[in-house]
Amino acid sequence: MSLICAFFPLSGFAQSKSQNVEISLLSSAETVAPGESFYIALKQKIAPEWHTYWRNFGDVGDPTTIEWTAPNGVEVGAIEWAIPKRLPYAEFINYGYDGEVILPVKVTVPKDFKGDLVLKGDVAWLECKDTCVPGDGVVNLNLKVGTHKDAADKAIIDKALAALPKQLTNYKSTIVKDGERLFIGIENPELAKIKTAYFFPYEISGGALINHAAAQEVTVGDKGMGIYLTPSMSLPAQLPTEIKGLIEVETNSGKKVYEITAANNGQKLVGTFGQKPHASLNLAILFQSMLFAFFGGIILNLMPCVFPILAMKIFGLTKIAHKEHNHAKEYGVFYFVGVLVTFTILGGLIFALKAFGAAVGWGFQLQSPVFLMFLIALIFAVGFNLLGMFEIGTSLQGVGAGLGNQSGRAGALFSGILAVLVASPCTAPFMGVALGFAATQPAIIGLLVFIALGIGFALPFMVLTFAPSLLNKLPKPGPWLDAFKKVLAIPMFLTAGWLIWVLSATTGVIGIIAAIILGIFSALILHFTLKQNIQKLGFVAISLLAAVGIGYYFTPKANAQVAQKADYKPWSEEAVKTALSEGKIVFVDFTADWCITCKVNESTALKNEKVQQVFKDKNVEFLVADWTKKDDIIARALSSHGRAGVPMYLVYHSSEKEPVILPQLLTPQIVINAVEGK
Repeated sequence: MSLICAFFPLSGFAQSKSQNVEISLLSSAETVAPGESFYIALKQKIAPEWHTYWRNFGDVGDPTTIEWTAPNGVEVGAIEWAIPKRLPYAEFINYGYDGEVILPVKVTVPKDFKGDLVLKGDVAWLECKDTCVPGDGVVNLNLKVGTHKDAADKAIIDKALAALPKQLTNYKSTIVKDGERLFIGIENPELAKIKTAYFFPYEISGGALINHAAAQEVTVGDKGMGIYLTPSMSLPAQLPTEIKGLIEVETNSGKKVYEITAANNGQKLVGTFGQKPHASLNLAILFQSMLFAFFGGIILNLMPCVFPILAMKIFGLTKIAHKEHNHAKEYGVFYFVGVLVTFTILGGLIFALKAFGAAVGWGFQLQSPVFLMFLIALIFAVGFNLLGMFEIGTSLQGVGAGLGNQSGRAGALFSGILAVLVASPCTAPFMGVALGFAATQPAIIGLLVFIALGIGFALPFMVLTFAPSLLNKLPKPGPWLDAFKKVLAIPMFLTAGWLIWVLSATTGVIGIIAAIILGIFSALILHFTLKQNIQKLGFVAISLLAAVGIGYYFTPKANAQVAQKADYKPWSEEAVKTALSEGKIVFVDFTADWCITCKVNESTALKNEKVQQVFKDKNVEFLVADWTKKDDIIARALSSHGRAGVPMYLVYHSSEKEPVILPQLLTPQIVINAVEGK
């Protein structure tokens, strides 16, 4: 696409490859005098529903850049950015422009300059709607140097300059860490009368300052205003000495935008907080995130992690399907409560740990050897119970309980708790973005997302228990049921073996020995509590030792296989930059040994022969970010892409600044298309 922007005696034109953004170069001068300064401006005319980005693009995006070629001595300044708009998309908030934007640039000509003033600008931008497309183009300007003469476009540029944010005067501002949040206080008489406010931070080195999608809470005091911000997961441990940005305020006379600088001196300015709070929570984003969490919870029932528990739940339904329907309803309700309470507790733990500065996300508990050993012992106990080695009440899982008594309710409740604990290594579609949003919100907002996730996870099973016509189609109990119960022990023991393998990756042999001791100790407690005979206890202990031993036997082999693999390297931001500078395509696998979805994707997609051949043909650098053990750097990287857990897959092309984020469930074709840029 070619645009001609010509005015005599200067000539200017733009060449752009974009179909959605037209660019042109304006000048305030038709001819310029030696030694003077004047303004030119990049004009972007943006197609409906598309947008480009401000200097700080927000959660995702890329700002417009111009690389100038100019005669020696001619100074071409930086872009003077127009006031941005908030551009919400899904759970993100971006900053940028739509419609039309004028971006002024100051040019200074030296006093001894001779000849024509020829400027060339290589322009690059990112244009986005539902998808994003990199755009680039060239703008040129040729001006005569002599007696100054204004150009026809001077009025347009003057109007754009007049609309730029003004530096706030007669003020004092500081930024401090206040618990989980950042607080910017601004002493200024005018700001003590505002109705609402919003802070647009400038970019900082080392990571983003804030989570842009999080609510900004504004307070007004007698000396000015303050604003509470949720910090970004990629915020450097040490805040810069000063923070700059724009503060957009609404007063009785309308909206105004000021540029401010907040000093990091540890002072929280008295008189700027506490009297008139206002919340700018985007309810549409919250509702969308809760909806994503709800559907993600439904799909989570079909993920590999939940298969063992799903089988147990089917068994439980078989036991109650042909009894009084009220029993089935009660079972479903107590299961629902168990799921909801557990999701709420997990969410609460995440926010509690974040309050103490920990970088955690979904599945964080599986990074704890203590929790892993607890879960191993618990699942072994359930497995041996299914085999009939001992009985807990009338079956702790609730799969053999009469639902008219207390033990049946407790069993249903326990089934819900166990289902969530075993499901925690999995991340279903929709869950990633929802939990990424939740993890960056205040606790009360984030917990709403976790509750929506729990409702989605528990609802399908509870609905089934309320449907007599469906329950009646299940086979009636009989001798086959006892055999089926023993079969269900197999996936439980397989799950326990897998958890032992995960434990070995975090603790080595010491963790495995500890798991064995804990397993025996748990079996002893069960024996003496339930008054089973010593022969059964011995059988339990021997079986537990055998199962752990098998896990230990295979663990070194698995670790050796990982160590011997030469087709990937450890992930780091520097490794990505190095590979891209060498012209390579980069595939990053954010994974963990405890993430079953990750392992399924690895075996079905990443190890696929066609995928491996494409990686080889395209010279793909395969990097692995292993989150098996707690790693704050990986946690921040996940958060920076709107995710709270693994798996996450990124594909970088050297021609694009932002990576492609792949779905959480992979197929070979999805991977191949991403690598080939389709």
